[in-house]
Amino acid sequence: MLNLEDQQRQTQALFAMWRDWVVACGAPMLVMLFSLWVSAIWLPLVTFIITAILVFLVKTSKRDDGMSCSLSIFVMSRVLFISGVVMLALAFLLKHDLLEQWFGPHNRVHAYIPELVIAPIAFVVGWYVLLKRAELGFCKECLERIGQHVEQGFLGRLFRQEGTFQQKVQTYIFLGLTIEGYLYYWLVYYNGFFSATDKLAFVWVPIIVYGLSVIYMGLRYFMLWMYYGQDRQGGDVDHSGVTRLRYLIVSDDKIYLAPKDASKSEYWGETTFDTPAEYTFQHRDDIDMHHAEDYFEGLSSLSDFKMRFMYESRTVGGASNVLHYIVDIKDPKSLEKSHLGGKWYTLDEVSHLLHRRRLAPEFASELGRLYRITMAWKTYDRNGHRRYRIKHYRPAFRMRDIHNPEVDFNDRQWLYVSRMNEDIPFFRLRRWWDRVINGVNFLNDNSNTGDAGGK
Repeated sequence: MLNLEDQQRQTQALFAMWRDWVVACGAPMLVMLFSLWVSAIWLPLVTFIITAILVFLVKTSKRDDGMSCSLSIFVMSRVLFISGVVMLALAFLLKHDLLEQWFGPHNRVHAYIPELVIAPIAFVVGWYVLLKRAELGFCKECLERIGQHVEQGFLGRLFRQEGTFQQKVQTYIFLGLTIEGYLYYWLVYYNGFFSATDKLAFVWVPIIVYGLSVIYMGLRYFMLWMYYGQDRQGGDVDHSGVTRLRYLIVSDDKIYLAPKDASKSEYWGETTFDTPAEYTFQHRDDIDMHHAEDYFEGLSSLSDFKMRFMYESRTVGGASNVLHYIVDIKDPKSLEKSHLGGKWYTLDEVSHLLHRRRLAPEFASELGRLYRITMAWKTYDRNGHRRYRIKHYRPAFRMRDIHNPEVDFNDRQWLYVSRMNEDIPFFRLRRWWDRVINGVNFLNDNSNTGDAGGK
């Protein structure tokens, strides 16, 4: 049964999803509503002010320990920014009487209709986000900040599911509004004045649709709250108060893996491979290295090994955590006498399993982090500048590099450098944009390199 703390986290998360929907879809409706009283010259300024508010909300949400997914607000801030630029261009043409020269007589108060600008832009941007979701910089930065989906627990999976669902609904709504608006414009609208029927079609219909969507999303998240708030033993809801230790066992360029029970596999009917060394106990924020070594010794019956702390991951809200370690075995044959029940795999074999989706998602996430940070450290400095001024030079990945004490796998800065570096077009401009506009708050920040598992 979920305890009170779990229920509060789930309630907060579901309310945050509904709140973000209200804000994200309400922002363009505000622009359309203001168009009834604000002239076409000044409406771009109103749009940019609302955009700035959305950007501020996105930056603020990044301080909430992953307790909300602000994808819908982020997307709408971009939609309104592009819409504001288009409106500004139209306002410029209106100010210099170019609209009438090029397109004939225009209503100077309603020289352009916000719905006809915002709706198609929102549809195009929304469709692009759905196509590029896995590669979207906003989502990548979120994963770097709070961990991969498999490490985020139930609420992380919920945010992933609902973030995509909201984006789909938002895209289809603005597709419908685009069709409705332009059909009315071509078939009914007369440019001489802005009648009550015009206001209904271009302002009140979008607002009514928005109101219905708010009610629908409210009912959806209420039903999800009712469903997951029940006593669901054996369900998919994470329980708080758990700490897990995961040991990545390596020797030279080999990794020790064991097959998982196919019935427990994340991929139906497929046997996946994972580290066989894992220990679970009551939640603790950190443990010292001596205890981590003792737990591994108890699991493996080995005493001749070297261990280093890799990184810590937490579920959304911090109810549970996982401490990841690297264990270097001097004699690979010594594990034959252990009870771990695995075997050694070369890097090529592990890569083959990865491409066939035969690695457990959590292990694949660990391996991906090892590779990205190691390669970033070997290629660039902390600011993303190349260490070696050799064009197209890429160092080779070797397992022995992960033992270098200078490579900090708990430092998110290196994850950022792995995708935002000197080899990326417009690197400095994009890095400045991330810092100032997107609120990426771990650039050159060593505060995230804590040694929770090595005290």
